[in-house]
Amino acid sequence: MKYLTDEIHEWAFSDHSRTSGDFDDIYRAYQLWKHAQELLISNDHELYRADCIANLKRVINHRLQAIERIYKISKLPLGISAKKALDRYEYLGLIRPMILNELIKVRNVIEHQDETPPEKEKCIYYIDIVWYFLKSTDSLVDHIVESMEYSDDEGNVLIIDVKPGDNWTFKVHLRVDVSLLSTEQKGKYLELSKEVMADESGHVRATVELKPNTKQLLTLVNDFFSSANYWHEDRFVESAV
Repeated sequence: MKYLTDEIHEWAFSDHSRTSGDFDDIYRAYQLWKHAQELLISNDHELYRADCIANLKRVINHRLQAIERIYKISKLPLGISAKKALDRYEYLGLIRPMILNELIKVRNVIEHQDETPPEKEKCIYYIDIVWYFLKSTDSLVDHIVESMEYSDDEGNVLIIDVKPGDNWTFKVHLRVDVSLLSTEQKGKYLELSKEVMADESGHVRATVELKPNTKQLLTLVNDFFSSANYWHEDRFVESAV
C-alpha cells in the first residue's frame, strides 16, 4: 500500500512538537515599532513623520525577513517564488496585505520623490496597523512547529515532521487502520514514498515521507501554519461545505 486518504485533513490536529524562536526576532521588531511611535509623539514636524513612516517600513521588512529565514517560504514549490513577499504570504493565508502595501507606497514616495508625509492622525493609523501585523505573526517566529499531529475518534494517529528549507519535506509516522490506505491512487489520496504493510491486527505502523502534489502541498502547509496557533480560515470553510 502506497497511498493515504486525504480524510486526515478532517481530523483534529495540533502541534506535536515545537521550539521557541530567536528572542531577537521578536524584540527587534517591537523595538523598531516603539521608536516609530516615539518619533511621532516627540514632534509633529513633517521630518519626524517621515522618519516614523520609514521606521514602520523597517518593522515590516524585519518581520518578513524573519519569517522567510525560518520557513524558506520562497522555496516552496508552489509557483510563488517570483511573487513579492507580501503576495506570497497572502497566497498562503498568513496576512492581508492591502494596508501594508499602502504604507510601503507612502514610504516610497516620501523617500524617492520627497513627498510630504501623511498628517499625524494617518501616521497613528499606520502605527496601529503595523502593531496588529506584528501581533498576528508573532506565533510564526516565536513558536516554531517541528511536527504536527492528526488524530480521529477511532484511535488513528499521524505525526508529521515538517522540515522547511530549500526542499520542504514531510515525514509521516503512521499508526492507522489499513482501511485508510490504498494500493493504488484514487481520489485525492496522498502518495507515500514507499510501500507499507499492515500487521496481523490490520494496523499500519510505519515511517515514510509524503509526496504531495501541488494542491496537497498547499493544504499541508496551511495545516502546518495553523498548528502554530495561527488560524487558517480555508481549512474550516472547506470542511464545512
